[in-house]
Amino acid sequence: MNKDDINLDGWSFHKNEKYINDLLKRISELTMENSELKKHRLELIMENAELKDQVLDNGGDYTLFPETDGYEVGCASDYEEDKQLKLFND
Repeated sequence: MNKDDINLDGWSFHKNEKYINDLLKRISELTMENSELKKHRLELIMENAELKDQVLDNGGDYTLFPETDGYEVGCASDYEEDKQLKLFND
């Protein structure tokens, strides 16, 4: 190890000011992005709570619908054939 090397937790790195500055800049950008994503997540959680309140205020019950795995929209019965809508016999 020479005088231009940096030792960090047993790892030795050659001192390169531009590389270190680029890393620090990227860490700063990711930290800001993470902060924005956390704010957005909180806003979505609050919006979801407001929507649940609206459903309850209108006499509904949002707990009637089963949880989905996130890939489908609605529940399986939404995709079943509705015989009542069939106007003509085939």
